Amino acid sequence: MHLYSDTLNRALSSPNLFFGARQGIGVLLPIIVFIGLLNEHEMGFAFAAGALAIALVDQPGGTRRFRRKEMFFTLVMGNLAALTTGLAKPFPEILWLVIGAQVFGLSMLSVFGKRGGLVGFCCLLMMVLSLSSDSVSSLPIMEQSLLTLAGSSYYFLLSITISYLFRLFEVRLTLAAAVYATARYMQARADFYDVNNDLDACFRRLLPRMISMTDAHQSARDSVLRSLPED
Repeated sequence: MHLYSDTLNRALSSPNLFFGARQGIGVLLPIIVFIGLLNEHEMGFAFAAGALAIALVDQPGGTRRFRRKEMFFTLVMGNLAALTTGLAKPFPEILWLVIGAQVFGLSMLSVFGKRGGLVGFCCLLMMVLSLSSDSVSSLPIMEQSLLTLAGSSYYFLLSITISYLFRLFEVRLTLAAAVYATARYMQARADFYDVNNDLDACFRRLLPRMISMTDAHQSARDSVLRSLPED
């Protein structure tokens, strides 16, 4: 019972739950409105696709300022990639060049780390959705691109608004995750003091918890220290 309650407390105190709920609401709301209420399946798919691409970038970690920059870059480059691909679809020779250049350029964002790679993946996702839109939508390319842009802008503004309104709550969740990660690491360290434990097994348990604690502490530093005013 104690282990179950501890796992539940860690899950409820994790920023992943907060971000996951924000992403789920942000992507499902357009689907409910366009498809469930208005019965506009094609418009709902294009709008939700734009929101989904930005939602995937909206992940825990980093400062709010950096997350806004990442989402804005995805909004601009992703919609530009989708529009360019859609305009090039009637010309197969040009389409291959456009896709090759975009895949190479956006994949190179991985040099900025895993978050840069995620941004590049989301831009490529929008390109692929635009490439395969004929099978799920008969909308003109310009109308579809505008709907995708509207969906991306909608989620971008929604994320900024929620992050501002719940900024202190988000910081508390990040600090709580760091405290739990530190406690689990210290618990693994304490196993070394038991002479009956196997040292190799203790090391195998320690290393994942040490990595998890380091990531949690970095997220806490980004949320608290790097968000302070410079003056």
